[in-house]
Amino acid sequence: MPLQVVNHPEEKETISLGEYKDKLIILDFWATWCGPCIKSLNKLNDIQKGMTESFAVIPISTESGEKLQPYIQRKNWSVFSVVEDRNLANIFPHRYIPHYVWVHDGRVKAITGHEEVGLEQIKHLLSRGEENLTQKEDLLSFDPSRPLFFQGNGGDGSSVQMFTLISGPIKGLSTMTSGISVKSSSLHERIYAVNCSILEMYKMADERVSRYPHNRIILDVSDPERLLRSASREESYKNLYCYDRKGPAVNVAGLKAEMIRDLNHYFGLKTRVETRLADCYVLTSSQPLFSKGGEPEANIYEKEDEPIKIINYPVAVLIEYLNKYLPLYTFDETNFSGKIDLTLPNLNHCSIETLAEALDNYGLHLLKVQREVDFFVISENKD
Repeated sequence: MPLQVVNHPEEKETISLGEYKDKLIILDFWATWCGPCIKSLNKLNDIQKGMTESFAVIPISTESGEKLQPYIQRKNWSVFSVVEDRNLANIFPHRYIPHYVWVHDGRVKAITGHEEVGLEQIKHLLSRGEENLTQKEDLLSFDPSRPLFFQGNGGDGSSVQMFTLISGPIKGLSTMTSGISVKSSSLHERIYAVNCSILEMYKMADERVSRYPHNRIILDVSDPERLLRSASREESYKNLYCYDRKGPAVNVAGLKAEMIRDLNHYFGLKTRVETRLADCYVLTSSQPLFSKGGEPEANIYEKEDEPIKIINYPVAVLIEYLNKYLPLYTFDETNFSGKIDLTLPNLNHCSIETLAEALDNYGLHLLKVQREVDFFVISENKD
């Protein structure tokens, strides 16, 4: 393969590598703008002067002869250079220069960076015919315009020390969250949520949200539905996201605080607890309540099409059920600390008025009033 050259001592315009087959050849891929290239070529130029019978450095550049000829002459180098190369760069692909290909006895002995190029290494290879050189590895597939480690861009990500990731849903997976305990005092490196709504992730990260029923959470945003899981089977992945954060180990509170900051920043939201005078319900009693005892039973989360039974449980279980379904928050003002037995119509199949009538039969009264109520508010951050 003829190679176009400049500054050849015999004024040749082309050479072939076969002319140097009896020598150790170092193909030196370089450019005039590369500082380490120039420094190494200075050294190799001097080495070659004392070893012309056994060693040849052949610089390879993609730059033009018009640019390289005067540059080499200004440097007062005795070496020539291949110019406007495309073929050798394709045969020996690389990402970074300087890039050195060591060829001896018709074989590629090594491919290295500039750290391995020196008189001692050259003499070692010539005298012993073996390589004692650190190989250069250029990750040719890396694309700097794409995220690191995405689809293997830069590796499998096993070396990542810290990251924050928010993505859309992963089809084929159910909802999953990292099981870190709020009461735990140990340190944690990671917190994650898979296929969760925005509100579900806030509930995971903020204990206040997890304690509040739906009727004490206000979504003060232009499109509240985007924070909620879709009820449609056809759109089961709509409005779902994945979150993952790994970093230096911190306590649970610190890890969750980082998650809240990430959610606020990415989704353009802010959260707060706010006291408002609001419509609500109070549950009062006008006659003594009682239970016959026996095995406790409560199906408030089990059968949504059957009557609700609360047997030998405190009033708090009834309040929990009411706050699961009623649009307004319900306060317990019965002042009763014992156990109760109730059978009530299911709120999935009756009106609030029908439920209130059923409660009246037990001397319990559901009244609509105004009270100061603490709400957890999620709003858009317009700052």
